[in-house]
Amino acid sequence: MRVICNYFKKAVNLTLCLQSELDKINSSVKLINSYNNVKINTEFYAFAENKDRFAHVSTSLTSNEYFLQIEDKELVTATLTTNKLNEIAEIIDFWLKESSSILSIQDKVEIDSFYYDLLVLTEKQILEKRWFNLIERIENKEIEFSFELIKEIKTHFWKLYPFFSHDFLWFSNIIGVKNHNFYTPIISSFNGNFEIRNEVYGKNVLFSSSVMNEIIQKLDELVKFNNEISKNPLK
Repeated sequence: MRVICNYFKKAVNLTLCLQSELDKINSSVKLINSYNNVKINTEFYAFAENKDRFAHVSTSLTSNEYFLQIEDKELVTATLTTNKLNEIAEIIDFWLKESSSILSIQDKVEIDSFYYDLLVLTEKQILEKRWFNLIERIENKEIEFSFELIKEIKTHFWKLYPFFSHDFLWFSNIIGVKNHNFYTPIISSFNGNFEIRNEVYGKNVLFSSSVMNEIIQKLDELVKFNNEISKNPLK
């Protein structure tokens, strides 16, 4: 079957068209037809990977533009929307070389702000920025959580990276990434009552109190991180 690489034509296959562009620049990148044992719809999607680095391209039948997202260690690194498939091929070829830095092509893509922080800020600076953002959101009622409790938790656990999921607070000792080998309790704060449990929406409440100091003491018992600052996943 002859593949026409034009999205205003009916016969098209993004994976084959992008592979053709990669071959033109003598790239060693080979696009894959399945990911995590799931077959890819190659007409509208294209994927490539090299160890911890990943590239994903998509489009639609009614669009003449392509959307590229590249990742590093499961973190969104940068994105690009363009109608030039050869430009996407060049970026993928560059990115999947392990030693390549995204900063070298920052004029060609939109670097994710969090990923950029991982590259240019210290661990302490990133954590300070994260805690400040969450406390501000709680103060503005964007997250339902005790403003006084979050400030007290920050005082004791600022070296950990905080996450919120459906108004439940939990931690990681890796910045921006859940560490499955690190135990973290889940903390909630509704109607003046504070609860600690093993999982979000879990019925097994480990501890409950309306006294803030009691919650902090219990967290001190449960959270084991040796007072070490959370690690940058890129280092």
